[in-house]
Amino acid sequence: MKHKILIPIKKVFKINFMSNTTKKPQASYQDKMNVIHSKSRRGDQKRISEMTGYSASYVSEVLSARYNNDEIVNCAYKIMRPRK
Repeated sequence: MKHKILIPIKKVFKINFMSNTTKKPQASYQDKMNVIHSKSRRGDQKRISEMTGYSASYVSEVLSARYNNDEIVNCAYKIMRPRK
């Protein structure tokens, strides 16, 4: 007669807490592009291309709105958002 091996199963309960803080709405792709164009400086495209791994020419074309690439736009937005 074969013996069955019993494996104990742990029950995990997830508790959802209500948060008092409200989330800010995320900026749209076009809003991010507007911030990028208003705050861009010399050398930013090279820096973004090094951070993302894309070529500088492709980064230039994305930032000039020829192509869409969320990764490049988000990286550029992170760099330029804190600037005044």
